Amino acid sequence: MIELVPDEHKWRQVMEIIKGRILDGTYQPRAKVPGIRSLTQEFGVSQNTARHSLNSLEEQGYVRQVSSIGTFVRPAEDWPQDRPDAT
Repeated sequence: MIELVPDEHKWRQVMEIIKGRILDGTYQPRAKVPGIRSLTQEFGVSQNTARHSLNSLEEQGYVRQVSSIGTFVRPAEDWPQDRPDAT
C-alpha cells in the first residue's frame, strides 16, 4: 500500500500519482486505468476518494470514464496544453 501524506487531501494525492503515471508512460494512451477497487487497495482509501480522484482527472482531460466498462487514458493530444511538461 502506498503511504499518503496525512495532512493533505487524499483524493488529490491519489490523483497526482495517477496523473504522474500517465505522464511518465506507466499508463499508456487508450490503456485502462486500474479500477476503483484496485485503487482503494493500493492507496488504502475509500471508494469515494478513489472515485473523486478519477473524476478530477476526467475533468482535467487525462482520462475518459465509460460507464460499466472502466476508465481509460485519453490520447496525449487531448491532454491539457497548459501543463508544465507540455511542449
